[in-house]
Amino acid sequence: MKIQTTIIFAAIATVASALSVTAADTAAKPEARFRLLPFGAVRPAGWIKAQLDQDASGGELAYYHRNWAIQNKAYELRGHNPAKKDKQSEFWDGAAEGYWGLSLLSSSILADDAALKKRGDEFVASILKSQDADGYLGIHDAKKRYTPSMIDRVGHIGFMLQGLLDYAQANGRPDVLAAVERAVQCDMRNFNRTTTNLHAAGFMVMSYPQFLNALAQATGKKEYSDYAAFLIESYNTSGELDNPIYSDCKLPNLLDAKRPFYSHACNTTGNLSLPWLAYFATGNPQFKLAGENAFAKFDRQMSASGSLPGDEDNQGRDPSPEIPIEFCSTSYLVENSLIVGEKTGGSRYFDIAERCLFNAGQGARLPDGTAHAYLKRDSEFTLEGPGIFHREQYSPAQEPFCCTLRMISMMPNYVSHMFKTTTDGSALAALGFGPATVTTEMAGVKAGKARGIRVPRARADMDAGGNGEVRRRDHRSSGRIFFREETVERGRRGERGV
Repeated sequence: MKIQTTIIFAAIATVASALSVTAADTAAKPEARFRLLPFGAVRPAGWIKAQLDQDASGGELAYYHRNWAIQNKAYELRGHNPAKKDKQSEFWDGAAEGYWGLSLLSSSILADDAALKKRGDEFVASILKSQDADGYLGIHDAKKRYTPSMIDRVGHIGFMLQGLLDYAQANGRPDVLAAVERAVQCDMRNFNRTTTNLHAAGFMVMSYPQFLNALAQATGKKEYSDYAAFLIESYNTSGELDNPIYSDCKLPNLLDAKRPFYSHACNTTGNLSLPWLAYFATGNPQFKLAGENAFAKFDRQMSASGSLPGDEDNQGRDPSPEIPIEFCSTSYLVENSLIVGEKTGGSRYFDIAERCLFNAGQGARLPDGTAHAYLKRDSEFTLEGPGIFHREQYSPAQEPFCCTLRMISMMPNYVSHMFKTTTDGSALAALGFGPATVTTEMAGVKAGKARGIRVPRARADMDAGGNGEVRRRDHRSSGRIFFREETVERGRRGERGV
Protein backbone atom coordinates (compact mmCIF):
# COMPACT_ATOMS: atom_id res chain seq x y z
CA MET A 1 0.00 0.00 0.00
CA LYS A 2 1.00 3.63 -0.08
CA ILE A 3 1.52 6.08 2.75
CA GLN A 4 0.93 9.78 2.96
CA THR A 5 3.87 11.62 4.48
CA THR A 6 4.22 15.14 5.78
CA ILE A 7 7.56 16.39 7.05
CA ILE A 8 8.70 19.76 8.24
CA PHE A 9 12.48 19.86 8.11
CA ALA A 10 14.63 22.75 9.29
CA ALA A 11 18.39 22.79 9.76
CA ILE A 12 20.60 25.70 10.78
CA ALA A 13 24.11 24.40 10.06
CA THR A 14 25.65 21.63 7.99
CA VAL A 15 27.94 18.59 8.34
CA ALA A 16 29.83 16.02 6.21
CA SER A 17 28.49 14.42 3.02
CA ALA A 18 26.49 11.20 2.72
CA LEU A 19 24.11 9.46 0.32
CA SER A 20 26.76 9.65 -2.42
CA VAL A 21 25.95 6.90 -4.89
CA THR A 22 27.39 6.93 -8.40
CA ALA A 23 26.27 4.68 -11.23
CA ALA A 24 28.65 1.90 -12.15
CA ASP A 25 30.91 2.47 -15.13
CA THR A 26 29.15 0.13 -17.50
CA ALA A 27 27.84 0.20 -21.04
CA ALA A 28 24.36 -0.55 -19.71
CA LYS A 29 22.14 2.44 -19.09
CA PRO A 30 22.47 3.40 -15.43
CA GLU A 31 19.51 4.06 -13.17
CA ALA A 32 19.05 7.47 -11.59
CA ARG A 33 19.44 7.54 -7.83
CA PHE A 34 16.43 9.76 -7.11
CA ARG A 35 13.16 10.82 -8.69
CA LEU A 36 11.54 14.22 -8.73
CA LEU A 37 8.36 14.71 -6.78
CA PRO A 38 5.49 16.49 -8.56
CA PHE A 39 5.93 20.24 -8.37
CA GLY A 40 4.08 21.57 -5.33
CA ALA A 41 4.61 18.43 -3.24
CA VAL A 42 7.47 20.25 -1.52
CA ARG A 43 6.39 23.55 0.01
CA PRO A 44 8.55 26.30 1.47
CA ALA A 45 8.45 26.97 5.19
CA GLY A 46 10.11 29.39 7.59
CA TRP A 47 12.31 32.11 6.12
CA ILE A 48 12.16 30.66 2.59
CA LYS A 49 8.37 30.95 2.56
CA ALA A 50 8.60 34.46 4.00
CA GLN A 51 11.00 35.47 1.23
CA LEU A 52 8.81 34.03 -1.52
CA ASP A 53 5.72 35.73 -0.08
CA GLN A 54 7.58 39.04 0.16
CA ASP A 55 8.83 38.73 -3.42
CA ALA A 56 5.26 38.10 -4.59
CA SER A 57 3.67 40.98 -2.72
CA GLY A 58 6.29 43.72 -2.94
CA GLY A 59 9.38 42.55 -4.82
CA GLU A 60 10.23 42.54 -8.52
CA LEU A 61 7.85 39.63 -9.02
CA ALA A 62 4.88 41.78 -7.96
CA TYR A 63 5.09 44.05 -10.99
CA TYR A 64 7.35 42.39 -13.55
CA HIS A 65 4.36 41.39 -15.70
CA ARG A 66 4.34 45.02 -16.88
CA ASN A 67 7.79 44.66 -18.47
CA TRP A 68 7.76 45.68 -22.15
CA ALA A 69 9.30 42.42 -23.39
CA ILE A 70 6.56 40.37 -21.72
CA GLN A 71 3.84 42.74 -22.89
CA ASN A 72 4.95 42.17 -26.48
CA LYS A 73 3.40 38.68 -26.13
CA ALA A 74 5.69 36.89 -28.56
CA TYR A 75 3.99 33.52 -28.02
CA GLU A 76 0.49 34.80 -28.54
CA LEU A 77 1.23 37.26 -31.38
CA ARG A 78 4.18 35.45 -33.01
CA GLY A 79 6.24 38.63 -33.22
CA HIS A 80 3.48 40.75 -34.77
CA ASN A 81 2.54 43.09 -31.98
CA PRO A 82 1.22 46.30 -33.61
CA ALA A 83 1.84 48.19 -30.37
CA LYS A 84 5.50 47.13 -30.15
CA LYS A 85 7.68 50.22 -29.73
CA ASP A 86 11.10 48.77 -29.01
CA LYS A 87 13.56 47.46 -31.59
CA GLN A 88 14.36 44.09 -30.04
CA SER A 89 13.66 41.00 -32.15
CA GLU A 90 10.95 38.46 -31.36
CA PHE A 91 13.72 36.18 -30.08
CA TRP A 92 14.29 38.44 -27.09
CA ASP A 93 10.58 38.88 -26.55
CA GLY A 94 10.14 35.10 -26.67
CA ALA A 95 13.05 34.55 -24.32
CA ALA A 96 11.57 37.04 -21.86
CA GLU A 97 8.16 35.38 -21.99
CA GLY A 98 9.71 31.93 -21.58
CA TYR A 99 11.71 33.02 -18.54
CA TRP A 100 8.62 34.78 -17.21
CA GLY A 101 6.43 31.71 -17.66
CA LEU A 102 8.64 29.68 -15.33
CA SER A 103 9.16 32.50 -12.84
CA LEU A 104 5.48 33.44 -12.63
CA LEU A 105 4.03 29.94 -12.51
CA SER A 106 6.47 28.34 -10.09
CA SER A 107 6.19 31.33 -7.75
CA SER A 108 2.39 31.51 -7.96
CA ILE A 109 2.22 27.89 -6.81
CA LEU A 110 4.52 28.28 -3.80
CA ALA A 111 3.74 31.83 -2.62
CA ASP A 112 0.56 32.71 -0.75
CA ASP A 113 -0.58 35.56 -2.98
CA ALA A 114 -4.05 35.56 -4.56
CA ALA A 115 -3.21 38.20 -7.16
CA LEU A 116 -0.18 36.24 -8.31
CA LYS A 117 -2.18 33.01 -8.57
CA LYS A 118 -4.83 34.79 -10.66
CA ARG A 119 -2.09 36.19 -12.90
CA GLY A 120 -0.70 32.68 -13.32
CA ASP A 121 -4.10 31.23 -14.25
CA GLU A 122 -4.63 33.94 -16.86
CA PHE A 123 -1.15 33.46 -18.28
CA VAL A 124 -1.65 29.71 -18.73
CA ALA A 125 -4.98 30.28 -20.47
CA SER A 126 -3.42 32.74 -22.92
CA ILE A 127 -0.45 30.49 -23.73
CA LEU A 128 -2.65 27.43 -24.32
CA LYS A 129 -4.90 29.51 -26.57
CA SER A 130 -1.87 30.30 -28.73
CA GLN A 131 -1.07 26.62 -29.38
CA ASP A 132 -1.58 25.51 -32.98
CA ALA A 133 -3.58 22.46 -34.02
CA ASP A 134 -0.40 20.46 -34.70
CA GLY A 135 0.81 21.16 -31.15
CA TYR A 136 3.30 23.90 -32.03
CA LEU A 137 3.95 26.26 -29.14
CA GLY A 138 6.41 29.05 -29.79
CA ILE A 139 7.09 32.45 -31.27
CA HIS A 140 7.45 31.87 -35.03
CA ASP A 141 5.08 31.91 -37.98
CA ALA A 142 4.85 28.67 -39.93
CA LYS A 143 7.36 29.77 -42.56
CA LYS A 144 10.07 30.44 -39.96
CA ARG A 145 9.74 27.30 -37.88
CA TYR A 146 12.30 24.53 -37.98
CA THR A 147 14.64 26.32 -40.35
CA PRO A 148 18.44 26.45 -39.97
CA SER A 149 18.45 30.11 -38.95
CA MET A 150 15.65 29.72 -36.44
CA ILE A 151 15.99 26.36 -34.71
CA ASP A 152 17.81 27.90 -31.74
CA ARG A 153 15.84 31.11 -31.76
CA VAL A 154 13.27 29.88 -29.31
CA GLY A 155 16.17 29.15 -27.05
CA HIS A 156 14.29 29.35 -23.79
CA ILE A 157 11.07 27.55 -24.64
CA GLY A 158 12.21 24.89 -22.17
CA PHE A 159 11.51 27.33 -19.36
CA MET A 160 8.02 28.03 -20.68
CA LEU A 161 7.26 24.32 -20.91
CA GLN A 162 8.73 23.68 -17.45
CA GLY A 163 6.47 26.37 -16.01
CA LEU A 164 3.44 24.79 -17.67
CA LEU A 165 4.46 21.35 -16.40
CA ASP A 166 4.82 22.73 -12.86
CA TYR A 167 1.37 24.29 -13.14
CA ALA A 168 -0.20 21.08 -14.45
CA GLN A 169 1.24 19.00 -11.61
CA ALA A 170 0.44 21.42 -8.81
CA ASN A 171 -3.11 22.12 -9.94
CA GLY A 172 -4.12 18.68 -11.19
CA ARG A 173 -4.59 19.87 -14.78
CA PRO A 174 -4.26 16.95 -17.22
CA ASP A 175 -5.29 19.27 -20.07
CA VAL A 176 -2.22 21.44 -19.47
CA LEU A 177 0.02 18.37 -19.31
CA ALA A 178 -1.49 17.15 -22.58
CA ALA A 179 -0.75 20.53 -24.18
CA VAL A 180 2.86 20.31 -23.01
CA GLU A 181 3.25 16.84 -24.48
CA ARG A 182 1.69 17.92 -27.78
CA ALA A 183 4.20 20.78 -28.01
CA VAL A 184 7.14 18.44 -27.43
CA GLN A 185 5.82 15.86 -29.88
CA CYS A 186 5.50 18.57 -32.53
CA ASP A 187 9.19 19.38 -32.02
CA MET A 188 10.07 15.69 -32.14
CA ARG A 189 8.35 15.30 -35.52
CA ASN A 190 10.04 18.34 -37.04
CA PHE A 191 13.50 18.35 -35.44
CA ASN A 192 15.17 14.97 -35.09
CA ARG A 193 18.01 12.86 -36.47
CA THR A 194 16.55 12.96 -39.98
CA THR A 195 16.67 16.77 -40.17
CA THR A 196 20.41 16.89 -40.65
CA ASN A 197 20.38 20.58 -41.65
CA LEU A 198 19.21 21.60 -38.16
CA HIS A 199 21.27 21.80 -34.99
CA ALA A 200 20.58 22.73 -31.38
CA ALA A 201 22.96 25.46 -30.34
CA GLY A 202 23.93 26.79 -26.94
CA PHE A 203 20.77 28.55 -25.77
CA MET A 204 18.32 25.74 -26.54
CA VAL A 205 20.25 23.26 -24.37
CA MET A 206 20.20 25.57 -21.35
CA SER A 207 16.56 24.67 -20.73
CA TYR A 208 15.06 22.08 -23.06
CA PRO A 209 16.96 18.88 -22.09
CA GLN A 210 16.57 19.79 -18.42
CA PHE A 211 12.82 20.21 -18.88
CA LEU A 212 12.60 16.93 -20.80
CA ASN A 213 14.21 15.19 -17.83
CA ALA A 214 11.34 16.40 -15.66
CA LEU A 215 8.70 15.54 -18.28
CA ALA A 216 10.02 11.99 -18.66
CA GLN A 217 9.66 11.46 -14.93
CA ALA A 218 6.22 13.10 -14.77
CA THR A 219 4.83 10.90 -17.56
CA GLY A 220 6.94 7.75 -17.26
CA LYS A 221 7.75 8.03 -20.99
CA LYS A 222 11.32 7.19 -21.89
CA GLU A 223 10.95 8.86 -25.31
CA TYR A 224 11.40 12.25 -23.68
CA SER A 225 14.73 11.42 -22.08
CA ASP A 226 15.79 9.94 -25.42
CA TYR A 227 14.85 13.21 -27.12
CA ALA A 228 16.91 15.11 -24.56
CA ALA A 229 19.87 12.91 -25.51
CA PHE A 230 19.29 13.76 -29.18
CA LEU A 231 19.32 17.50 -28.45
CA ILE A 232 22.58 17.11 -26.53
CA GLU A 233 24.03 15.10 -29.41
CA SER A 234 22.93 17.83 -31.82
CA TYR A 235 24.53 20.51 -29.66
CA ASN A 236 27.79 18.56 -29.56
CA THR A 237 27.95 18.43 -33.36
CA SER A 238 26.98 22.06 -34.02
CA GLY A 239 29.25 25.06 -34.31
CA GLU A 240 32.90 25.56 -33.45
CA LEU A 241 34.66 24.07 -30.46
CA ASP A 242 36.09 27.50 -29.65
CA ASN A 243 32.85 29.47 -29.88
CA PRO A 244 33.27 32.24 -27.28
CA ILE A 245 29.73 31.84 -25.95
CA TYR A 246 28.74 28.20 -25.71
CA SER A 247 31.69 25.85 -26.34
CA ASP A 248 32.79 24.88 -22.81
CA CYS A 249 30.41 21.95 -22.41
CA LYS A 250 30.78 20.42 -25.84
CA LEU A 251 31.92 16.84 -25.42
CA PRO A 252 35.46 17.15 -26.89
CA ASN A 253 36.19 20.17 -24.70
CA LEU A 254 34.93 18.44 -21.58
CA LEU A 255 36.98 15.34 -22.33
CA ASP A 256 40.06 17.58 -22.38
CA ALA A 257 40.53 17.61 -18.62
CA LYS A 258 43.23 20.30 -18.77
CA ARG A 259 41.16 22.80 -20.73
CA PRO A 260 39.63 25.37 -18.34
CA PHE A 261 36.30 27.08 -18.84
CA TYR A 262 36.58 30.03 -21.23
CA SER A 263 33.06 30.73 -22.48
CA HIS A 264 30.12 32.85 -21.44
CA ALA A 265 29.86 31.74 -17.83
CA CYS A 266 26.07 31.34 -17.75
CA ASN A 267 26.14 29.17 -20.87
CA THR A 268 28.75 27.03 -19.14
CA THR A 269 26.85 26.57 -15.88
CA GLY A 270 23.60 26.23 -17.86
CA ASN A 271 25.02 23.21 -19.66
CA LEU A 272 26.71 21.38 -16.78
CA SER A 273 24.00 18.74 -16.54
CA LEU A 274 24.14 17.85 -20.25
CA PRO A 275 26.80 15.10 -20.13
CA TRP A 276 25.06 13.51 -17.16
CA LEU A 277 21.63 13.58 -18.80
CA ALA A 278 23.18 12.01 -21.89
CA TYR A 279 24.99 9.38 -19.81
CA PHE A 280 21.84 8.26 -18.00
CA ALA A 281 19.91 8.15 -21.29
CA THR A 282 22.55 6.28 -23.32
CA GLY A 283 24.99 4.57 -20.94
CA ASN A 284 27.91 5.96 -22.96
CA PRO A 285 30.82 6.15 -20.45
CA GLN A 286 32.37 9.06 -22.35
CA PHE A 287 29.52 11.24 -21.12
CA LYS A 288 30.15 10.14 -17.55
CA LEU A 289 33.82 11.08 -17.84
CA ALA A 290 32.85 14.40 -19.41
CA GLY A 291 30.44 15.09 -16.55
CA GLU A 292 33.10 14.33 -13.94
CA ASN A 293 35.58 16.56 -15.77
CA ALA A 294 33.06 19.38 -15.94
CA PHE A 295 32.70 19.61 -12.19
CA ALA A 296 36.42 19.11 -11.63
CA LYS A 297 36.99 22.17 -13.81
CA PHE A 298 34.34 24.05 -11.88
CA ASP A 299 36.05 23.16 -8.60
CA ARG A 300 39.25 24.76 -9.88
CA GLN A 301 37.55 27.96 -11.04
CA MET A 302 34.87 28.34 -8.34
CA SER A 303 34.49 31.70 -6.64
CA ALA A 304 34.61 32.15 -2.87
CA SER A 305 30.82 32.52 -2.91
CA GLY A 306 30.40 29.24 -4.77
CA SER A 307 29.63 30.42 -8.31
CA LEU A 308 31.56 30.62 -11.60
CA PRO A 309 33.10 34.07 -12.21
CA GLY A 310 32.61 35.78 -15.56
CA ASP A 311 31.96 39.30 -16.78
CA GLU A 312 30.39 37.86 -18.83
CA ASP A 313 32.98 35.35 -20.15
CA ASN A 314 35.23 33.37 -17.84
CA GLN A 315 38.25 33.50 -20.19
CA GLY A 316 40.04 30.65 -18.44
CA ARG A 317 40.88 32.77 -15.42
CA ASP A 318 41.69 31.50 -11.96
CA PRO A 319 39.08 32.49 -9.38
CA SER A 320 39.42 35.95 -7.89
CA PRO A 321 37.08 38.02 -5.70
CA GLU A 322 37.70 40.88 -8.15
CA ILE A 323 36.05 39.10 -11.12
CA PRO A 324 32.32 39.90 -11.27
CA ILE A 325 29.80 37.07 -11.23
CA GLU A 326 26.73 37.18 -13.46
CA PHE A 327 23.52 36.33 -11.62
CA CYS A 328 22.43 34.01 -14.45
CA SER A 329 25.61 31.97 -13.97
CA THR A 330 24.70 31.51 -10.33
CA SER A 331 21.10 30.46 -10.97
CA TYR A 332 22.05 28.00 -13.73
CA LEU A 333 24.72 26.44 -11.52
CA VAL A 334 22.17 25.81 -8.79
CA GLU A 335 19.67 24.28 -11.22
CA ASN A 336 22.10 22.04 -13.08
CA SER A 337 23.88 20.85 -9.93
CA LEU A 338 20.56 19.76 -8.45
CA ILE A 339 19.79 17.76 -11.60
CA VAL A 340 23.17 16.03 -11.48
CA GLY A 341 22.66 15.25 -7.78
CA GLU A 342 19.29 13.72 -8.61
CA LYS A 343 20.81 11.49 -11.27
CA THR A 344 24.02 10.40 -9.54
CA GLY A 345 23.05 10.58 -5.88
CA GLY A 346 26.30 12.47 -5.29
CA SER A 347 25.94 14.67 -2.22
CA ARG A 348 28.67 17.00 -3.49
CA TYR A 349 26.32 18.31 -6.18
CA PHE A 350 23.76 19.33 -3.57
CA ASP A 351 26.62 20.92 -1.62
CA ILE A 352 27.51 22.97 -4.72
CA ALA A 353 23.91 24.08 -5.20
CA GLU A 354 23.48 25.09 -1.56
CA ARG A 355 26.77 26.94 -1.32
CA CYS A 356 26.03 28.88 -4.50
CA LEU A 357 22.39 29.66 -3.68
CA PHE A 358 22.94 30.83 -0.12
CA ASN A 359 26.08 32.85 -0.86
CA ALA A 360 26.38 34.09 -4.45
CA GLY A 361 22.61 34.00 -4.99
CA GLN A 362 21.29 35.54 -1.80
CA GLY A 363 24.28 37.88 -1.71
CA ALA A 364 23.43 39.51 -5.05
CA ARG A 365 19.82 40.44 -4.24
CA LEU A 366 18.23 42.77 -1.75
CA PRO A 367 16.48 40.99 1.14
CA ASP A 368 13.08 42.39 0.19
CA GLY A 369 13.37 41.23 -3.41
CA THR A 370 13.02 44.72 -4.89
CA ALA A 371 16.36 44.71 -6.71
CA HIS A 372 19.40 42.62 -7.56
CA ALA A 373 22.80 42.96 -9.18
CA TYR A 374 23.42 41.67 -12.68
CA LEU A 375 27.17 41.54 -11.99
CA LYS A 376 28.66 41.44 -8.50
CA ARG A 377 32.15 40.81 -7.15
CA ASP A 378 32.73 38.75 -4.02
CA SER A 379 34.89 41.60 -2.72
CA GLU A 380 32.04 44.14 -2.82
CA PHE A 381 29.95 44.91 0.24
CA THR A 382 28.11 47.74 -1.52
CA LEU A 383 27.40 48.51 -5.16
CA GLU A 384 27.75 52.07 -6.35
CA GLY A 385 27.35 51.34 -10.10
CA PRO A 386 27.15 51.60 -12.96
CA GLY A 387 30.15 49.31 -13.60
CA ILE A 388 30.55 47.00 -16.59
CA PHE A 389 27.67 47.43 -19.06
CA HIS A 390 25.97 49.56 -16.36
CA ARG A 391 25.16 46.30 -14.57
CA GLU A 392 27.12 46.51 -11.32
CA GLN A 393 24.34 48.14 -9.39
CA TYR A 394 21.17 47.05 -7.65
CA SER A 395 18.24 47.53 -9.98
CA PRO A 396 14.64 46.26 -10.09
CA ALA A 397 14.96 45.44 -13.80
CA GLN A 398 18.32 44.73 -15.41
CA GLU A 399 18.94 44.82 -19.15
CA PRO A 400 18.74 42.27 -20.58
CA PHE A 401 16.09 40.78 -18.34
CA CYS A 402 17.50 37.26 -17.96
CA CYS A 403 19.17 37.74 -14.57
CA THR A 404 16.07 39.35 -13.07
CA LEU A 405 13.78 36.52 -14.09
CA ARG A 406 16.32 33.87 -13.13
CA MET A 407 16.49 35.46 -9.68
CA ILE A 408 12.72 35.07 -9.32
CA SER A 409 12.64 31.39 -10.35
CA MET A 410 15.79 30.26 -8.53
CA MET A 411 14.32 29.67 -5.08
CA PRO A 412 11.11 27.92 -6.24
CA ASN A 413 13.27 25.56 -8.30
CA TYR A 414 15.51 24.85 -5.30
CA VAL A 415 12.50 24.14 -3.07
CA SER A 416 11.20 21.56 -5.55
CA HIS A 417 14.48 19.62 -5.22
CA MET A 418 14.70 19.64 -1.41
CA PHE A 419 12.95 16.27 -1.13
CA LYS A 420 12.91 13.39 -3.62
CA THR A 421 12.05 9.74 -3.56
CA THR A 422 14.47 6.95 -4.34
CA THR A 423 13.95 5.63 -7.86
CA ASP A 424 12.08 2.54 -6.65
CA GLY A 425 9.77 4.71 -4.55
CA SER A 426 10.59 2.90 -1.31
CA ALA A 427 12.19 5.81 0.52
CA LEU A 428 11.94 9.56 0.83
CA ALA A 429 15.21 11.52 0.82
CA ALA A 430 15.63 14.87 2.56
CA LEU A 431 18.31 16.43 0.35
CA GLY A 432 18.15 20.22 0.57
CA PHE A 433 19.21 22.51 3.39
CA GLY A 434 16.42 24.78 4.68
CA PRO A 435 12.87 24.75 6.04
CA ALA A 436 10.26 22.99 3.90
CA THR A 437 7.30 20.63 4.08
CA VAL A 438 6.64 17.66 1.84
CA THR A 439 3.46 15.68 1.23
CA THR A 440 3.82 12.61 -0.94
CA GLU A 441 3.14 8.91 -1.34
CA MET A 442 5.69 6.15 -1.13
CA ALA A 443 5.06 2.71 -2.56
CA GLY A 444 6.12 -0.70 -1.35
CA VAL A 445 5.03 -0.27 2.26
CA LYS A 446 3.44 -2.99 4.39
CA ALA A 447 0.16 -2.19 6.09
CA GLY A 448 0.33 -1.45 9.78
CA LYS A 449 -0.64 0.87 12.56
CA ALA A 450 -0.07 4.59 12.04
CA ARG A 451 3.25 5.53 13.57
CA GLY A 452 6.22 7.84 13.22
CA ILE A 453 9.37 6.84 11.43
CA ARG A 454 12.47 8.38 12.97
CA VAL A 455 15.91 8.79 11.48
CA PRO A 456 18.68 11.04 12.79
CA ARG A 457 17.46 14.66 12.75
CA ALA A 458 14.35 13.96 10.68
CA ARG A 459 10.92 12.56 11.40
CA ALA A 460 7.93 11.47 9.35
CA ASP A 461 4.48 10.96 10.80
CA MET A 462 2.48 8.58 8.64
CA ASP A 463 -1.25 8.87 8.03
CA ALA A 464 -1.23 5.13 7.26
CA GLY A 465 1.18 2.76 8.93
CA GLY A 466 4.06 0.89 7.41
CA ASN A 467 7.77 0.43 7.09
CA GLY A 468 8.53 3.43 4.87
CA GLU A 469 12.04 4.80 5.04
CA VAL A 470 13.18 8.41 5.24
CA ARG A 471 16.83 9.12 4.45
CA ARG A 472 18.50 12.36 5.34
CA ARG A 473 21.49 13.75 3.53
CA ASP A 474 24.15 15.28 5.74
CA HIS A 475 25.44 18.61 4.56
CA ARG A 476 29.02 19.73 4.16
CA SER A 477 30.54 22.82 5.79
CA SER A 478 30.34 22.54 9.56
CA GLY A 479 31.19 19.97 12.20
CA ARG A 480 28.15 20.78 14.30
CA ILE A 481 24.44 20.98 13.64
CA PHE A 482 21.58 22.60 15.49
CA PHE A 483 18.20 21.20 14.61
CA ARG A 484 14.64 22.24 15.25
CA GLU A 485 11.88 19.96 14.08
CA GLU A 486 8.15 20.43 13.90
CA THR A 487 5.82 17.53 13.17
CA VAL A 488 2.24 17.39 11.96
CA GLU A 489 0.02 14.38 12.64
CA ARG A 490 -3.75 14.24 12.17
CA GLY A 491 -4.23 17.95 12.83
CA ARG A 492 -2.10 18.07 16.02
CA ARG A 493 0.99 20.27 16.13
CA GLY A 494 3.92 19.80 18.45
CA GLU A 495 7.56 20.70 18.74
CA ARG A 496 10.50 18.55 19.64
CA GLY A 497 14.17 19.43 19.75
CA VAL A 498 16.69 16.93 18.39
